[in-house]
Amino acid sequence: MKTLVSLFTFLITLSVMAQEKMFVHTATSENINGNFTIIDHPDLNENPNACLTYNHYFNPEGVYNNNIDGLWYNSGASKWTIYNENFSEVMVENASFAIYIADEGKCFDHIAVPANIFGAETDIDHPELNNSNPGPYTFFSSYYNPNAIYNPSNYGMNYVSSTNKRSIFSESITTIPEDSAYKILIATSATENDSHTTSVASISGNGSVIDNPYLNNNPNALFVFTHYYGLGGASSEVLLDSPLGIYYDGSHWSIFREDLGVMPENVVFDIAIMDREILAVETSEITNTIALYPNPAIDNIQINGSTELTSISIFNILGQQVLKHQGDSNSETINISHLPQGIYIAKVVSEDATQSIKFQKK
Repeated sequence: MKTLVSLFTFLITLSVMAQEKMFVHTATSENINGNFTIIDHPDLNENPNACLTYNHYFNPEGVYNNNIDGLWYNSGASKWTIYNENFSEVMVENASFAIYIADEGKCFDHIAVPANIFGAETDIDHPELNNSNPGPYTFFSSYYNPNAIYNPSNYGMNYVSSTNKRSIFSESITTIPEDSAYKILIATSATENDSHTTSVASISGNGSVIDNPYLNNNPNALFVFTHYYGLGGASSEVLLDSPLGIYYDGSHWSIFREDLGVMPENVVFDIAIMDREILAVETSEITNTIALYPNPAIDNIQINGSTELTSISIFNILGQQVLKHQGDSNSETINISHLPQGIYIAKVVSEDATQSIKFQKK
């Protein structure tokens, strides 16, 4: 178990290596153009060589985004974008993304070509990854540039023992498109790196709760992750063909399935954690902590906030609103005894924040 000394060292490292950062981007009507959303960040603007990756982020708006997407540098706007691989699918308004800007020296592009494509996987040839299992914590995103290839598959990583190389593989066992590109970054000591394995104890419906001292009770944290197939041996050779995202419930962070399917056991994720960079355009969600208890609940839930709670909407996992409650204090009790057992999302609006909290009705 890591000590308080390692935590202190981690925080000092974060302050020194300020060039690496994580922040939240939310797709809005102002930055959505068809199937993509334009990212506006000073470290990324006019920087086609930037090193970045991302994951879906359910908070703060509580929006599901069951779309496969990738990175594209829009040279016309001189800005990076996240785009839906299905060109006809308009970007989901209020969908959010956790974006990691990493050291450009630890980033490289991988192109799938006939020499490295083996059916549903493409082998990566890189000195820090070759002959190294598990090897360094590594993260990636599909990348439209430089070959303008749409790539509508969910991907993970694994280690190919026959070639002693890391590979990117299609979770649907679909043949890798020739000339498809991937932006790959290797995490440094600027992030707290860990692995999470889903289990009966951690799984709640479509998500798996992470127990990590840097994440627990830390709404200011962010992280990115990669599914590492087979890292835990044969039991972890589990396919997970769904868009995935991260979620904070008021005390713990989770990785969840956007398609609302049940999270399987023994899936291994590599994760890289940082405290988020607060941009001027972000909401005040993280400065106003909102708590919901008990969780799981049977008859009533209690929701407390540091400011007045103005409205609480409860949605089932299909995204259907099943209850609406108007509030006028910083502590509200809601009767949920009539709701069927299952997983629900409470979207809580206060005077100065919006927060979505997942809970279980027993």
